[in-house]
Amino acid sequence: MRLTRLEPLRVPVNRRGDWLFPRLRAGEITALGDGTSSGDDAACSALWTGPLTDLLAGKDLLDTDARADELLAWAAAQGGDRLHATAVSALEQALWDLRGRVEGKPICELLGGARRQVIPLYANLNRGTWDRSPEGFADRARAAVEDGFDAIKIAPFDEVTRHLTTAEARAQAEAGLRRVAAVRAAIGSDVLLRVEYHHRFDVESAVAVAARLAEWAVDWVEEVTRGLRPADLAAVRARITQSTAGGEALFGLRRFREWADAGAVDVLMPDVKQCGGLREALRVAELAAERGLGCSLHNPHSPLGTAFSLHVCAAAERMGRLEYQWREAPGSEALIKPPERPVHGRLAVPDGPGVGVELRPWPPR
Repeated sequence: MRLTRLEPLRVPVNRRGDWLFPRLRAGEITALGDGTSSGDDAACSALWTGPLTDLLAGKDLLDTDARADELLAWAAAQGGDRLHATAVSALEQALWDLRGRVEGKPICELLGGARRQVIPLYANLNRGTWDRSPEGFADRARAAVEDGFDAIKIAPFDEVTRHLTTAEARAQAEAGLRRVAAVRAAIGSDVLLRVEYHHRFDVESAVAVAARLAEWAVDWVEEVTRGLRPADLAAVRARITQSTAGGEALFGLRRFREWADAGAVDVLMPDVKQCGGLREALRVAELAAERGLGCSLHNPHSPLGTAFSLHVCAAAERMGRLEYQWREAPGSEALIKPPERPVHGRLAVPDGPGVGVELRPWPPR
């Protein structure tokens, strides 16, 4: 099948930004991907309608591996930055969606077969928590638990900026620690609690904050140091009691292998929207299994991105909980058909052809 048209589709969400999808047409069939969070939606759209349309033009889109290799090589030649990584990752998803629709199979079958049909989640509360007080965090956490989630993640360190000294960062972290304490008090001791650092700390302040977090039984700390240098991450990992996680912005299996070689984290976190796509995310999961590391997909955006991520989780031999953006945009579950409906903090893998979902008009009427 040959490319007929490639166009961007922008879905407005809230003041934090939009969701952006490439819509790929081949003959009578339309396929989708998720290209959200490239850092520049207009530039990402222009890559799809310009050089990436040229790259795919006239080629067999059902030769998924060959096309994926070409996309990865093209992005690497551009420097492999966030913009180019996101643009090609989204198209790689769309190619798997197209092939699944043509063959009448869900993507997870094309990736090697489904090892599981229901995927456990953890609720990311950050983007939908507008009241940033300890009480606001606690209210959101309590509501997520009431909604059936037994694992949550928060990003509490709003005040910590990346230029602070060690002493300043430790002082500014106090407000975040009060948020963590409020959340733990609200959810009780049985709910898994994870904390996102958003790479705001140096090594010493990251270690000091982790020592304080031990009081509230935090399961992991994520993206802990400024610059995300593997040596710094490994230094923190060696000195704290929590697991460490990260890698959401890495592009290509080689970068994840570098982190694994350096002992940077306990849990690798590829994002299908930036790592190179579905096949590359699955390869990272395989690398993690070989090295005795955990793998948990980064997934803080749209229901469409969640659907793609579910297929990778289903196909992977070993995979941790999938990140789930809980109630960032009220009613967003209606963006796709069938609608996204977590039950007891779990989601079923879509079983229709391709990604297994269709887009519906947004906002819902």
